[in-house]
Amino acid sequence: VEGGAWAALHRWAGDDPLLAAYLRRVHPLVVDTADLRDAARDLDFDPYLGGRPRPDHLYRFPAGVVATDSAGFAHAGEPGRLAAALAEPAARTYRVVVMGGAAVFGQGAGGNAATLPARLEARLRAQWPEVPFLVVNAGAPGSFSTVERLRYELELRRLSPDLVVEVVGDDARFAAAQPVWTAHWSPGLPVTDQRFLDAFRPGAAFAAGLRALTRFPQPSYALALLDRLAAARPAPDGAGGPYAYHPESAVQLRATLSGLARRIAADGALGAVVLPPHLGGKRGPLDPAEARLLAAGRPLAEALERHQRDHAAVVAALAAQGVGGGRVSFLDLSDAFDDDGPAQRSFDDLTNPSAQGCDRLAERRLDRLRPALAADLAAKGWSPTR
Repeated sequence: VEGGAWAALHRWAGDDPLLAAYLRRVHPLVVDTADLRDAARDLDFDPYLGGRPRPDHLYRFPAGVVATDSAGFAHAGEPGRLAAALAEPAARTYRVVVMGGAAVFGQGAGGNAATLPARLEARLRAQWPEVPFLVVNAGAPGSFSTVERLRYELELRRLSPDLVVEVVGDDARFAAAQPVWTAHWSPGLPVTDQRFLDAFRPGAAFAAGLRALTRFPQPSYALALLDRLAAARPAPDGAGGPYAYHPESAVQLRATLSGLARRIAADGALGAVVLPPHLGGKRGPLDPAEARLLAAGRPLAEALERHQRDHAAVVAALAAQGVGGGRVSFLDLSDAFDDDGPAQRSFDDLTNPSAQGCDRLAERRLDRLRPALAADLAAKGWSPTR
């Protein structure tokens, strides 16, 4: 069956260079069929992360334009600031890395200065003006927790961050078209193992593939990719489409976040895993535009609500277990917009916060992290006054 799936993929791919590169990787399907659409979404193909934002590029969203700097990060309005700061290792800054999907990157924010990381930096500077904060927007459209953990281990930890923020969200969105959570892959991927990156070496991946074959009918890699390519095609009733390409399980999410939290703590950084809200779960008054969005996307919103509860249970369980040894906070901000005013628009679509929403989430996040941040700043010699 696996051999037939590989043959079908090669026949289906034809001369498609992205799918050919994907098949040559021969490692577990972490980035899924997003790889095959990245060129259309202005993302550069990456053999491990799938797609990454292009450097010095303008991303045009319905809400506005978000620009990246020379390293491919969505900056906060000063394109050269991050590169200049990293080029001076002696310069003392308090570094914050924010990881996530399109909501972090700024798809609904309307501009660089309004993204969630940019608003968080503005609030941090207002709270502690004597501290030179440097907030890195490591969001990427279409990203999700497993890819973000991999990116942290591969490259972001090299920035020596003082605080790492992981915003969960796209995991639920991409699984929302599934009637139930279904783990379609990773039978041999040791996501709780400290040697997480070893699973992506060719030898280990090949061995994992062989183990997957012995556990049939649990889908192995080529069969899973073939299944997802088919699932990504729009269904006649409109229920399919891109939201079905990553049917990940809450069990997988829990293992991924647990491993990420342990790595952050081992690196000596503070961490925060944040579960943000979505439009279908907003309990406060809806803006007229939000009401129209929700009415148009009601089936997906109901599925998101179901899976958001699964994610909330994961965040609560990890918090109760004290994963990360007290250095990592697990924050459920599902209710962040419940007390919004009647005319406050918090969302630009079902999952991406607007400029107002980004600022509100930054405020709520800082409120929850303030005690840990104040203690860490004091320990590092800044002695904040407020």
